[in-house]
Amino acid sequence: MLWGAYQELTVPMFYNKINAEDFVGVQLTDKIVIPNVINNLQKYYPGILNSEKISQVNEIGDESSRKLELDPLPFLQNFLKR
Repeated sequence: MLWGAYQELTVPMFYNKINAEDFVGVQLTDKIVIPNVINNLQKYYPGILNSEKISQVNEIGDESSRKLELDPLPFLQNFLKR
């Protein structure tokens, strides 16, 4: 499994270390969407099987995992004011 940003994975010094006959999976760390990424990566890694995007939100804290620490009454009052 290869891991890194698209620009890192497409540098000759990096992809030349990988045997072109090997099957690989790629985990991209880019925050932007790269159009047609699997076809573009096949130029460098002919045996690519899949690519997935890794969310780096966990490194700085996932807001959805935070506990809601509000008292329900003020929360409900605030909601009803709208």
